[in-house]
Amino acid sequence: MATPNLVNVAAIRPLLKAGDLTTSDTALVDCDADDAWKIESIFLCNADTTNSCTADIDVSVDNGSNYYYLCKGLVIPPATTISIIDRPMFLDETDLIRGLASANGDIDYVISGTKIVD
Repeated sequence: MATPNLVNVAAIRPLLKAGDLTTSDTALVDCDADDAWKIESIFLCNADTTNSCTADIDVSVDNGSNYYYLCKGLVIPPATTISIIDRPMFLDETDLIRGLASANGDIDYVISGTKIVD
């Protein structure tokens, strides 16, 4: 595996990941080997219309050996959507984004970006 060459790419494709967070750390994005992914937005929505919920989102740049928080214990009010990043970030091959919530199924996530295939 080598760092993808962003000057000479084989394909550029849209990337959209969506689902529900659970109370266990779950991989939301797992960048493929030989690819780079440009993550342009991460949205979290509390689908519960009555109760607040907390969420953690973290990223690993070493295939899951270490994680670094994008947000920890972020309180999301009922029926509210929050943007987690306000600038794009690049994931290199085998980088990961994972997340969890304080209640199963209350927090929906939507991650959008571009998949760059070397």
